[in-house]
Amino acid sequence: MKFHCINTVGLAVAMSAVSAFATTPTIGVASAFGRFTVNSAQVSGNANLFDGSRIRTDKAASQLFLQNGASVLLATNTAATVYNDRLVLSEGAARIDNMSSLSVEADGYRVVPDDATSQAAVRMNAGTVEVASMSGAVKVFNKDGAMLTHIGAGTASAFKPGGGQSSSSTSGGMSGVSGSSWAIFAAVMASFAGLGLASAAYVNSTSSSR
Repeated sequence: MKFHCINTVGLAVAMSAVSAFATTPTIGVASAFGRFTVNSAQVSGNANLFDGSRIRTDKAASQLFLQNGASVLLATNTAATVYNDRLVLSEGAARIDNMSSLSVEADGYRVVPDDATSQAAVRMNAGTVEVASMSGAVKVFNKDGAMLTHIGAGTASAFKPGGGQSSSSTSGGMSGVSGSSWAIFAAVMASFAGLGLASAAYVNSTSSSR
């Protein structure tokens, strides 16, 4: 009888865990033309994303399609955690399209859209956080919630944790990172050269095969 009770309790706990997992809503899908990892599990092709999913790319870029309308391209050798309303970048670079409902956090900095057309890229590079805006504009805040700068389309800024900012609009008294706004923008964009085409080709191939 005692053994039967233990088995019953164990089964109830297991079923409860399975039920909780099954009811966890997905927040999007990750795709890649190659292998990547989601929550430390290696994936090839597509994978469902949940709130708090950890994604790491290696030699292949990965495209994230989120239900809130945002699309994120993770460059090669990139690590990030995705939530329903934000992306936390811990390594590498990410390009975000349709980011009206998605902010980006990197090394204590927070990048938020300034309008509905905002598209931006964020790269962690040798101790700095580089932010480039391709469309619309974005605002950058520090860990204390103070706004550091407003980045317009076609421009970029670089930030160093505990330091400051470098761009064409650097304000006095801030310790800057060497480089001009256009040079930083070009460097960040170079991180994604050809990656978007590869991801699009993969998504098209998977769609046509269904």
